[in-house]
Amino acid sequence: MVPRLMRDPLTGARVILAPGRAARPGAFSAPVPIPDDGECPFCAGRENQTPPEISAIRSKTSRANDSDWTVRVVPNRFPAVASSGMGIAGAACGVHEVIIETPRHGQRLVDLDADGVTDLIGVYFQRLRDISIMPGISRALVFKNCGANAGASLVHEHAQAIGLNMVPPLMGAEERRRARYQLKTGRCLVCDLMGRARQSGRRVIFDSSQGCAFCPPAPRFAHETWFVPQDHGYPSATAYRALALGLLHVLRSLERLVPGAAYNLVLAGPAPCEAETHHFVLKLLPRLTGIAGLECGGGLHVNPVPPVHSARLLRESSQQA
Repeated sequence: MVPRLMRDPLTGARVILAPGRAARPGAFSAPVPIPDDGECPFCAGRENQTPPEISAIRSKTSRANDSDWTVRVVPNRFPAVASSGMGIAGAACGVHEVIIETPRHGQRLVDLDADGVTDLIGVYFQRLRDISIMPGISRALVFKNCGANAGASLVHEHAQAIGLNMVPPLMGAEERRRARYQLKTGRCLVCDLMGRARQSGRRVIFDSSQGCAFCPPAPRFAHETWFVPQDHGYPSATAYRALALGLLHVLRSLERLVPGAAYNLVLAGPAPCEAETHHFVLKLLPRLTGIAGLECGGGLHVNPVPPVHSARLLRESSQQA
């Protein structure tokens, strides 16, 4: 197949789909272990090693910062943004939180059951909602770095939520493209992308009446998958469940294809005034290939796995389980 130059329909980023590069030596990065000395501040029973919790899913009889919890949100001890200085020109300000996704050290997201992942999806969206309406915050983002190749520094499974006093460039580019599409066609770009994927079926991995998981037409990363709830606005509890089932389906398939695969999860929030009409997209970005000179110097990602091939592999891997 001749390499093809594609454009991400949401961000406008250019991508080269180059299947021939999949055969080159070292095309896919081997998982890198994260050092683990066992002194983990995220484990149950060590709540005094983190700042006091912001919120948590815990038993009705337990109190804040007790050890009886399943998900816990705390301030990040090493924030990427300052908590003060909102009025200072050029200052990167906001809030930065850690979502501790399990009390058990070594338990991974892919190992959780559907109820556990449904709870996590709910926490992701709740943190987006709460942070986005804080004074001085322009945009909120939830992200998860799983594995050293994806930027994780701790073994204990966790995600992060961040609120910024500015609009990040990629989020701004996506918002502008969505708005232009709406103005030009009168339709939602995300709805149409999901509809096109469903119409052909070749890029769909998981589908239900509440949402869809599909490989985008111009993925930056091998096996990149988008999880899209059916309706606009913050999802309902039923939609949380559908997103959780889709995410588990794809993560377990990915684990069978590449045991220990590193990945990023990204969930971007809109401006608060647009929350009711915004169509959310949870993006899974597997980190199976490295980021090298063309990506860093030219802003041009090279993906050796076409999306139709990715979707087929992820579907077939699930059927073999």
